[in-house]
Amino acid sequence: MPTELISPGGVLRVELTLKEKRLHFQLFRGRVALTEPSLIGIVVNQRDRSAGLFGITLSTPITISKPLSRRFFAPQATCKRTAATLTAFGPGGAELLVDFRLFDDGLAYRYRLPGRGEPGGRCHIFYEESSVVVPDGATLWLQDSPVSMKCCEGIWENKKIGEVHADRSGPVVVALPNNSGYLALLEGENFGRDWSGSKYQVVGPRIRHVFSHDPDGFWIESANFTSPWRIVTAATDLNGLVRAPVLDALMPLPDPKLFAEGKTWVRPGRCAWSWWHDDRVDLETQKRFIDLASELGFEYNVIDGGWWNSMKPGQSQWDLLKEICDYGKARGVAQWVWTAQEGTRDPANHWRQMREEFDRFKATGVVGLKIDFIDSDAQAARRWCSAALRHGAERKLMLNFHGANVPTGEAQSWPNEVSREGIYGLEQNKWGTIPSQHYAALPFTRFLAGHGDFTPGYFGHDLNRLKGTSWTLQLACGIAYSNGLLHWAGTPEDIRATFPKDSPERELFVSIPALWDDTQVLPGAQIGQIAPILRKSGKFWFIGVIGGPTTQRFQLDTRLLGPGTWKLLEISDHPARPDAWNVASRTIRTGEALLTQLRPLGGYVARLERA
Repeated sequence: MPTELISPGGVLRVELTLKEKRLHFQLFRGRVALTEPSLIGIVVNQRDRSAGLFGITLSTPITISKPLSRRFFAPQATCKRTAATLTAFGPGGAELLVDFRLFDDGLAYRYRLPGRGEPGGRCHIFYEESSVVVPDGATLWLQDSPVSMKCCEGIWENKKIGEVHADRSGPVVVALPNNSGYLALLEGENFGRDWSGSKYQVVGPRIRHVFSHDPDGFWIESANFTSPWRIVTAATDLNGLVRAPVLDALMPLPDPKLFAEGKTWVRPGRCAWSWWHDDRVDLETQKRFIDLASELGFEYNVIDGGWWNSMKPGQSQWDLLKEICDYGKARGVAQWVWTAQEGTRDPANHWRQMREEFDRFKATGVVGLKIDFIDSDAQAARRWCSAALRHGAERKLMLNFHGANVPTGEAQSWPNEVSREGIYGLEQNKWGTIPSQHYAALPFTRFLAGHGDFTPGYFGHDLNRLKGTSWTLQLACGIAYSNGLLHWAGTPEDIRATFPKDSPERELFVSIPALWDDTQVLPGAQIGQIAPILRKSGKFWFIGVIGGPTTQRFQLDTRLLGPGTWKLLEISDHPARPDAWNVASRTIRTGEALLTQLRPLGGYVARLERA
């Protein structure tokens, strides 16, 4: 007979069974099976802890309620889940512990060993059986290969079950057959665990967590371990998928000694950024962009790669950084600086190399580091990221990881991780072209794992840089995509020309924040076709609509906003030109429909406040 758990609201049910002496789970919504029976388990020190089992027991389920401390949106104050621990028994007695957490919108589980661990105190983790078998007729949204396997910068594409047999970076999103909803496969809390990072092996309908960058497994240097969470979120629509709090709710709260409430030094914000259009990083170039940031009220400027070769005669690279920081400080603009991981990679002497490098940066006055070329999901890379978060926090340095794996909830426990790449972003248009479906797929795929440094915002007239998109789509990306360090890619000259002083378009542009209070996906959303996102910041509601490859009509039922009269400021596509737009201001009443036409790869942006 199966053992089962019920979510707090009775929405989801998970059955836990032994089939052929191996542990399986199956997830249900009512009578609808969201997954087929799916094998879970782990091989530790050459023993398959999921094989040869003859019995399972489940602890008495309890309901846990935990406050949510989301950094980008907060749909509810607390989140409930049903918690229980399964013990699997084999010939040697208790073989494996599996902690389960069942939410109304998802399932999570992780592994532990019974007792005090293995003799000798070391554990070799060879592989996991952690998997999901999806129903026939499902469609998968995946990153393409091979680039996605290194720095997680793949193009998002949809494939039918059976069309792909390969490893991919996550998350993996499943559109279930018969319009029965969506699943998302995620990894949670893979920091401070000394674990290897998950990729996803797709073979037919089975999707399994694999250690592609540690193919022979890895060693845990402790008497026991707790694995990262294996997460399956489940929703009936895309709004539920995006708003599912499962990943964030599982994360430990930040260390109060490093992140004292009410006294935090972590500040998400917007930044000017020279590299995408003008990769010169000398003092005069940075002054131009700092002046722009100051004029627009942006919090930051980003000094990108090559700054170490831009000194004046007799000046050291650290003197140059300090000079730029001092110039920015006098204008209310703090500085981030690009650096490569290579100079901090050595773990010897408790990461002495990293600590000394971070100290040098801190002494110049920079507030954050944009660290690049991590390019690995191996245990060693995960270990480095955990060390960087801690040593950065101890020095009050914010971090933005580039050339990196997708996040696993780090920002909930380490708020100094303000952003992370792990995304095929606008930089690709410098040397290629982003496919049309990619823009409208991202809010429902990559961004389910957390923030992403996409770097939108080209507002010039070089159509070879727009690559088929419109100014309106570029602006909408700043609303629809979550990023605590919101880079805008435009030059001072382009931005001043596109957003003239005292114009309504500038008023809207400078009011777009890097931190949100709430997020909703509007009706009509389709992965890869159209992404209409509604977000709240203070007194304002913002709408950012990202169009796909075809001309589309978007309509908003304003009853979603609640009763009243609203001041509307909107920017819509110019029908004839991608490098122009239509700007309008008016007052509307709840019940009036907002209707706009989107050109291919077009967009729509609006800001509303109560009149």
